[in-house]
Amino acid sequence: MEAHLVKDNSSNRILVLENQSANQMFVYHYLKANSFEAARVSSYDEALKVIEEQSIGVLVIEDFTQKASDLNLVATIRKHRNLAELPIIVVSLLSESATKVAAWNAGANYYIVKPAGQEELIAKVNLCLSLHKSYQDLYTKEEHLATKDVAIDHANNKAQYLVDSVSGISDYLFYDSVTGLPGRHVFYDLLERAMVRAIRNDKYLFGLLNVTINDLDQLKAKFPDGEMEQIWPAISKRLQLSSRASDLVSRIGHNRFVILLDDLREVSDALRVANRISKSLSTQLYILGHRVEVNASIGVAVSCDSYESPESLLEDAYKASLLAKTLGKNKTCMCNKEYQKHSQERLNLEQELYDAVAGRQFIPRYMPIVNCEDETICGLEVLLRWRHPSGKILIPDDFLDLCDRDQLVLPIGYELIKAAIEQVKKLDTLNPLPKNFTINFNISSCQFYDNDLLNSILLNCQDFKFAPSHICLEVREDTFTKDLAKAKQIIDSFAKHGIGCILDRLGSTYLSMCDMLDLNLKAIKSNYLDLISDRRSLELKERYAKICLKISDFLDCQCIINGVSNAEQAKLLAEAGLKIQEGYAFGKPLNLHSLEVFAENNYKLN
Repeated sequence: MEAHLVKDNSSNRILVLENQSANQMFVYHYLKANSFEAARVSSYDEALKVIEEQSIGVLVIEDFTQKASDLNLVATIRKHRNLAELPIIVVSLLSESATKVAAWNAGANYYIVKPAGQEELIAKVNLCLSLHKSYQDLYTKEEHLATKDVAIDHANNKAQYLVDSVSGISDYLFYDSVTGLPGRHVFYDLLERAMVRAIRNDKYLFGLLNVTINDLDQLKAKFPDGEMEQIWPAISKRLQLSSRASDLVSRIGHNRFVILLDDLREVSDALRVANRISKSLSTQLYILGHRVEVNASIGVAVSCDSYESPESLLEDAYKASLLAKTLGKNKTCMCNKEYQKHSQERLNLEQELYDAVAGRQFIPRYMPIVNCEDETICGLEVLLRWRHPSGKILIPDDFLDLCDRDQLVLPIGYELIKAAIEQVKKLDTLNPLPKNFTINFNISSCQFYDNDLLNSILLNCQDFKFAPSHICLEVREDTFTKDLAKAKQIIDSFAKHGIGCILDRLGSTYLSMCDMLDLNLKAIKSNYLDLISDRRSLELKERYAKICLKISDFLDCQCIINGVSNAEQAKLLAEAGLKIQEGYAFGKPLNLHSLEVFAENNYKLN
């Protein structure tokens, strides 16, 4: 391979090396679907030949492994093309840190783990194309400057010195030769793009971390002359492994790193990444036989402060890192005190959630399901509540988004099932439950498809001597549409043990009547408030009731109307034939003690 850069107008061309059969690959199809100019090859020799003969902006190696052949290909390219001249993205099924580090050490710019979404791939490709274009622009300027300098100073042999100087500066601006990270120019380019995107889209949020490594004199004392530079690649790897896949880590100063946090969901996400980095850097490094402790100060700034320029955002992040330094070793600080307080509260709540799972702080509350024909309670919908250590009872709206993010939905859900079965068994002991009495659990999508759900319910029923036939699972319609065939198998497996399935939020998505008929449902559930407001005419409300009845008759299952808020609505629905109702018209959610009163009254409402 030749070391020169081929100049033509095709610098945006992307080359995809497919290590496996084409029908298992997705990168090439994603790129073509997003209007990128892409070509693909199936062997290392083909890839090297195309790179030598054509101008390639980015190389993507799909199904990368840690085999010597894959690593040698990357290393071979890096001997002739630097990180900016030909960026390399590797895509792999392997998620181990050792494989990622090996790829980075060989010279890869980015590492993407399958399965990966289009958004992550396209974002990384755009970053690499920007890096490549910036390199080409400066390469052209260097050629012009070199020609000019040769003409002026050739006699004094100063031209080569000037060209070498410019080349060194360009390397520093575009990538850091010590760590392999993007440099100042690439960072500022992407920061400006993020600023523009934030101005155009007020829902887009990004952040910036300024990581300053302190106590350089103490670090130098541990290393002989020249060996100090070995610490920076180690630190850069820690930063990359601790940040998210979509984040950009850059080195813009001797002891200064910056991390561009793309597409944050909320401000506390930035503090969460910063804390993870701080924890990672506080762990000792082992470099050339030396045990090294790193003291880093991390400053955080976020785009929602309406910054007018990238420099002002970077300056605030830097100032925050200076403040963090005054707080002690490996501290993090946000530039905005209000954000700092709010984000810290969110992080504290996140930690309290883990403690709550271990401490069994999640408790059930029960919304009665009423048969209006005889005014009896014919079932209970189990609602989740958190008995917070502060004494407050929190509803899911206060914490459920953190549960989704931290994969706490499953343990919390199983804890709720256990607690509810245990409590309802006490009612059954006090006064046996009617034959068709049901305990309805709201089941999330991840819980519905979890292989342990059925076994967990059956084991709890066995432990508390409770009949599984009293249990029903309320599942939203969109959960079934993800994998209809598998959903049917799951429902059938529950039905074998007498456990029913209720289709929740009828009409909220796109299940056909035939699809619903195949699902073997015990009941359908429709939210009255979702579909009919009090402003609608009486005729429309009656038509709504008739439609629900026709659907339940077609499916040969029960129909439950939820969201009934007053006696007038309850009467209207009952007269239309919808006898099974639920809502605040019949009272607020109940605890076990309140249910025991109804049990003693043979589950009569009044």
